[in-house]
Amino acid sequence: MRAFDLVTGCETDLPHVVESGRYRILVDAKLNDSIELKAGAILWAPGTGRCDLQVRKGDVAESHVFSGFSSEQDADEDLVVRAVQAVVDELDESGLTENLSPVMPGKLKEQAELTELEKRLTKDMPHLFSIERSPRMSMRYDTELTPTSRVRRLASGALVRLTSHSDDWNRRDFRGVSPKRLLAEVSEDELHIYENVVYARLLDRLYIHLNQRVRSLRTLEARRTDAAAIANAEELDHRLRYRLCGLWGKAYSTDAESNKAGSAVLAELTVLLKKIKRLQLGRLYQAIPNGVHVPQALRTTNVLLHDQNYKRLRPLWSMAHAVGSGQAQTGKLKVEAAEGQYQQFRGYVGLLIQHALSSSKLLKASKEPAEYRLGPWSLIVSEATRGEFLLHLKSGAFGVERPLIFAPVWRGNGQWSMDGSERQVVFCHAPPSATEEAFQWGTGGDAVLNPLQFYSVERVKARIEAWLISRLASAYPMLVSPWPQASAQDLCAAFPGTFSAEGRGLRVLRPVEDQDQARLRSMIQAAGASEGVISNMWSALQTAELMATCKVCGDVVPARGVQADRKGFKAVCGCGFNWKWRFGAEASERQGSYAYGDAPRPFEVVGADEIQIESPEDADRIWTGHATSPNTLVRN
Repeated sequence: MRAFDLVTGCETDLPHVVESGRYRILVDAKLNDSIELKAGAILWAPGTGRCDLQVRKGDVAESHVFSGFSSEQDADEDLVVRAVQAVVDELDESGLTENLSPVMPGKLKEQAELTELEKRLTKDMPHLFSIERSPRMSMRYDTELTPTSRVRRLASGALVRLTSHSDDWNRRDFRGVSPKRLLAEVSEDELHIYENVVYARLLDRLYIHLNQRVRSLRTLEARRTDAAAIANAEELDHRLRYRLCGLWGKAYSTDAESNKAGSAVLAELTVLLKKIKRLQLGRLYQAIPNGVHVPQALRTTNVLLHDQNYKRLRPLWSMAHAVGSGQAQTGKLKVEAAEGQYQQFRGYVGLLIQHALSSSKLLKASKEPAEYRLGPWSLIVSEATRGEFLLHLKSGAFGVERPLIFAPVWRGNGQWSMDGSERQVVFCHAPPSATEEAFQWGTGGDAVLNPLQFYSVERVKARIEAWLISRLASAYPMLVSPWPQASAQDLCAAFPGTFSAEGRGLRVLRPVEDQDQARLRSMIQAAGASEGVISNMWSALQTAELMATCKVCGDVVPARGVQADRKGFKAVCGCGFNWKWRFGAEASERQGSYAYGDAPRPFEVVGADEIQIESPEDADRIWTGHATSPNTLVRN
């Protein structure tokens, strides 16, 4: 069966081992004989590792398996899911992307509060220990061949067996038989009763819940500690520190009272978890086999209704199953739930893109909600039918349009590229084998982004700006040809360093000073070139101006601060930021460096401000007046 791979962005044959959430089927199919899937649907594990796909009725189903299948959700993954849901819920409620932080949503503070189940468990914990000390039990009678001295009660048929088994006789005389062993009834206390099975399985469910809660709160507390560390980190660039604190500070409180409350709840849940572990080591729990289970709907027994200790089990049982109700869903409901979580993650990725675009100094917001301006050109954000986000740069200056693609994928591992390429996969979760340290802040080279990572917006912003700058560098320096020879000589003499004569045209290297704009305009209009070529000249000058635009402050570096020729470009802004490009003979040899010093610092220190780019775009293009459109480019 053919499928669309969300990671590679290509159609491929569906492999035997299928990663849940990675592939979109291309035709209608039925999963595991019961779940109807439409063409374009993502394959999610329905609570089992089985993946049998049947395209048409009567056809033989293709057999596949889901890799890394787990019926339970990891505690850290559950916290990420809740964080994404909180961000998207706030977005749906407010509808204002600029004022909504995609980092550490405020609703996560609700995680630092005791649930009704935990409050009830705190109250009823003494009764659970009372059950462990004095459990209810039944009396079981077994028949056993026992030495005569230990017999208390003869079993039915003991005399019949004695008469037929002379090996059980001690001796025989004229008075009769003196028995050596007798078949006796032996009584034993039986702990394996229905109420005690309920007790044991309740402890299992409480352990799972408390373990997940403790891990989630520890992760949350670690992020709060990280937030405080970032706010006071002297090694971070002050501009990055201000941006990071501004993001999580909008939504999440780090006041002392809130921190104290969260730590107190974590300590209380840790104590409850330790007590549950003690109960699981007790004699009663150990006497109940692990494989023995009871249905979720409990039977009504006198012990569960009237015993002062056992009657506490029923409400705890109901509340524990209500908390973990997702584990009891059918396969179809689990598929629908997974799809819903994925769509929420897509909304989160869209929010990251909007924040990154809004914070970039290279772009200006347009009147349209999903449109931005890069100089004279439009940057439009759209969504593809396969769930990807597309950034289109509408300009004839860059030849064939190749949009930047952000592809949200639920789980995986991939590189966060900074080479100006057109496709970037964004994962919500790292694979289970990954270490937490690699993804906790989002500073690494992996493509995992979620609301618990402080650098998520910086990563997306750096990715978009690297792509935009690569597109600019691919067309720089532009050759406007043909251009009248006399006018070309005059322009080169009047604006040395801005224009360079080459063949029958002019190569535009840098912008002109503001005070010289009027003189430049009059000379271009008087050059005698066609309207199309003049239009191309203005576009080339605008491209040179964008190349001289500072990505940190947004100011255009004046001509005296720019050094440019066919082999390189260097600009120094008044804010202290500088950038330079080296242009080799081949298109693949284009390299750019944007930094405050001689070389970019690590991403975790400076964020999206300083980047290193190797542009894969085609270089060396010509503006031609013979094109059918004034913005059409042809090869030199």
